[in-house]
Amino acid sequence: MISLFQFVMNHTPYSICLESSYTTNQLIQLFELKIQEIYFAENKVLDILALLHLVAKSDSLKETIMLYYRSKGPQIERIQELFLLIDSPIAGKGNPLTGFMLDYYSTVASQKREISDMELRGLIVGLSRFFQCEYLWLLTMSKELGLATQSVLNHMIEEELKIFKKLDSAESSPFQG
Repeated sequence: MISLFQFVMNHTPYSICLESSYTTNQLIQLFELKIQEIYFAENKVLDILALLHLVAKSDSLKETIMLYYRSKGPQIERIQELFLLIDSPIAGKGNPLTGFMLDYYSTVASQKREISDMELRGLIVGLSRFFQCEYLWLLTMSKELGLATQSVLNHMIEEELKIFKKLDSAESSPFQG
């Protein structure tokens, strides 16, 4: 079984970047674009988490969703810090894949049908994994480019992992062996 880190490195534009003839400036522009996409996604996730909180049944899941919701504000501030560290204006920019995924989560969360807490946990774990992969990609690019963004990105990854671990250890988690 490969680690999440190995999966990200083998299945992202990062692996393509290393095998291509991109200039350092182009890679920095790609890094900046990825930060814009994540900034857009993090802001949109706030609405999705609010919807998920409304349909959750158990108090423990509602508490976890609120914890995740509250963690997003500081994550957004850290993304703004990344923009400052690379001397770039703060702006969000969606991409079709991220937009599709977030629209899916929003649609599922706002449906009128019954959604089990297990399904909700699965949605939140999916969101957390998405952000973990995105932050790992940025961290790897940051190291490769020698950018002064690594400590901020490490902190962002740690925050996502805390939520993931809380969900994974939650009662009746679908992710326990």
